[in-house]
Parts: sequence; structure tokens; C-alpha cells
Amino acid sequence: MKTVLLIDTLGSHYFEKTTTEWKPTTTPSNKGTLWVLVNLPEESLEAIDLPHLSGNDKNLYIERRLANTYTESTYRAAYPIKSIRKAGANKTNKLVLTGLTTSKEIAPLLASISTPIAGVWGITSLLVMLSKSLKTPDVLIALPNKHELRILVVKDKVPILTRCVNTEESSPASEILITRLYIENQHIFERGHAPPVLFLGDQTLVETPLSNAGLTLLPVPKVFLRKNKTDGLYPLFDHLITSPIAQLAPIPVRTSYLVRNIQRAAYAGALASLLAAGIYGQDGIQTLLDQQGQEQGLQTKLQKASRENQQLSSRLTQSKTDPELIRRAIQFKSDEIDAAPAPEDFLRLAASAIADLPEARVKTLSFYVAPGKDSLCKNNTQNTQSNAAQTAATTTKRTALLQLTILLPNTLSSQARTDARERISTALTRTPGIKLLQDPEASARNAAIKGGSINENPQIEDRWCVSVPWKTLPKMNGQQK
Repeated sequence: MKTVLLIDTLGSHYFEKTTTEWKPTTTPSNKGTLWVLVNLPEESLEAIDLPHLSGNDKNLYIERRLANTYTESTYRAAYPIKSIRKAGANKTNKLVLTGLTTSKEIAPLLASISTPIAGVWGITSLLVMLSKSLKTPDVLIALPNKHELRILVVKDKVPILTRCVNTEESSPASEILITRLYIENQHIFERGHAPPVLFLGDQTLVETPLSNAGLTLLPVPKVFLRKNKTDGLYPLFDHLITSPIAQLAPIPVRTSYLVRNIQRAAYAGALASLLAAGIYGQDGIQTLLDQQGQEQGLQTKLQKASRENQQLSSRLTQSKTDPELIRRAIQFKSDEIDAAPAPEDFLRLAASAIADLPEARVKTLSFYVAPGKDSLCKNNTQNTQSNAAQTAATTTKRTALLQLTILLPNTLSSQARTDARERISTALTRTPGIKLLQDPEASARNAAIKGGSINENPQIEDRWCVSVPWKTLPKMNGQQK
């Protein structure tokens, strides 16, 4: 079930998608997916010129700008936008920084929701995407919603200004005129050249006052017309559930959603491999599928097949399939599939490492489940490589490897960066059996000293590598593997 949670100044409101339309509901389904749309005064945006950077330098620059702009919130994002290049002007790459200046209102609410959250989006970003489909490069978009009005000003296809105002003591038309006066006083538009207005509501409410003020009212796009009435929110919901760009929420908020998607992909791949290998006959496959509900997935099917081994052997004998082959497949599942850490285990370990560091970001995550593969940690120091070899020699357990590249704000002091690195290392090795093979703080302490201080390059990425014994990481239900 696809559900949208709208958070505005009046509270939180749930809407469920039926076959033909959106309908309000009281609570979301735990089996579905939740998309969160925020329409609060705390939402802001800023369009900047992106320097000619690439690769890691570009990513670090964007992270710094976001951290400096939204110092009290981790709900933030950046996305590129194409502007109209005027004659004689140099080509520039535009980037829109958007987010919530504070997350105090929505963070506790989202933490109490058990439904997997696909992400959080600001309503302004959806309106920016709407403006791209308009023929006019300059527009003032106004979206009414009960007692509030969201206003977005776009110039040359680039968002300039957004407002969320209460209209209980004023009218939508008066707030639009106030916005027009502001952008003219700030010389965003010259006086008398204000952009046309797209009002995504009942246009009879604003038609006369805007016409008297010399503003042009654009016709409402057909997608917003439902039963001869303008519907501003529901078409935005339809676009929201496609998970567009400008997703704001940090990874811990979306962990359940990401884990579920990876798990589904892993189960589908495992089933395809079994079918390709011919381990099960057609009758056996159909029998297992009938016995197992769709929600439980392939893992439960295999567990049930192990318990019903005798019955399955009899059926496979009748279908001329060797029972010994299926027994070996079940044994393989027990020794290999169940014992190895699952992809969601690595994601949870990475999320726990930065859970108490809201400014930290995971740039890359790589893992290798098969034993004896240390290529992920080839950049280790000699000391850590020696420790890794000693660890492998003194244990008979098979291990997986996890490598993380984590970005910390360049604004951190040397001591703050040291503390952050140590906290991440402690979080990674909190689970018994996990060994730290690569530690950026240890490398920093051993670095050459120049000019009386450690030679730190703020552009160097902090990279961790850990060995994870099989059956060490906790499952999604909290039990040990």
C-alpha cells in the first residue's frame, strides 16, 4: 500500500493511494511504504553557482555548503538545475541547496513510525520540478492548503524564493501581492515586470485582485484539474511516490526501507540461481511456493523445505529428481547462506557507526562476503595488514570484509575530528568478533609531522575497514545469526 504523510503547520495527515484516487486515512499500513511530504515554514532553498569541480572535490564542496547552510538539521539535500543562459553570459552550473532549518518537529514523529519510510521531500522541490514543465521561464507559483499558502518564485528556471504563510488573517491574493512587492524592492524583478502567477487552487479567489494589480494569471495545468475543480496536492502526491530527487532524510530514517529493498533483491537473485541450477524440479518448486506465503520470502521457504525433507524426497523421487541433490542444497544453505552476513547487516553496521554523528556522511560502502578476500583493505598500513594476517591465522572462522569511506565536515577542529574518528571506530567494533583492520585515526597518529603539527589534508577521506566473522552481526529481528 502506497501512503503519503503530509506534515504541515496543522499537524500530520495520511493519504492512501487507491486504484483511482487518493483518500485520507488515520494510520498507515505497516506492510506498505510511506513517502513523507513536508510543507513547513522551516523549509528553505538557495541557488548557488557550482565551481568547476569534479569527483571527490565536488562532493566535499557540496557537503560543506550544506553543513554551513543547515547547521541545526540533517534534513537537507542538493540537486543540479539548468538555468537559461543569456547572451554574452558565461556558462555556469547551478546547484539548489534545500532543506529544513530545524528538524525538531518532524524527527520525533518519524522516529515513532514503524512503516518503512522511502524518504522525506519538501513541497518546494516538487513545485520546482513542476516549474520545469512550464513554457515561461519566470513564474510565481502559489499553492493554497486550508489556512496556509506556499509561494515559490522562479526566475530563468531557477528557484529564487519560497514562503509558507498563514492565511487565516489575510487572503492568498494579498500574500501574492506582498511577495511581488518584495521581489521588486530587492530588484529580483524590475518594477512592472513581475512574473505571471500560477495559482493551484480556486482561481476565482484571486483573479480580480491580481488583475487589478497588473499581474497575469496562468491557466492551471490539466493534471491539476479533477472533476472541474483544481486539486493542487494530489498530483504532487503522484509525483512524490516516484521518489524524485531532493530527498532530505538521513540514512537512519530510511534504514528499514533500504534494508527491505535489498532483501527483496537478494531473495530474487537466490531464487533465480536455484532455478538455473536445476536443484528443484518444477513440481517441487510449485509445492514450496504453495506452502509459503508471499510475505515470508525465499528464506522461509528454504527453512520449511529443510523441515519437510522426507516428504520432499518422496515427491522428488516420483518426479525423477535425485533426493540427494536436494539434501546437499539444504546443507549448502545451512553452511553458506545462513552463516554469511546479509547485505542489510552491513547497512545496519554502517548506520550505527554514524548514528550519533549527524554531520557525518557515508560516501562509499563496499563489502565482500567470501573468505580470504582482502582486496578491499589493500590500502592498509603495514601494521594493520600484519594484524589482519595474524587474525586470519589464529582463527578458523570465516570472515567478511566491510570498507567504509565516511565524510566528516572540514569545519571540525583537529581534536573534534579525532574524537569523531574514535567514536566511529568504537561503534564499528562494538559487536564482539568484529576486528578493525584499517583505522584513519591510527594512520593520522603515525603520519609525518611537519611544522610542529600532523600534516592533515582536509580533502583526504576517512576510510575504515573491518573484518566481520560469519554469524556475528545481528539479524533484522534482533537475534544473532
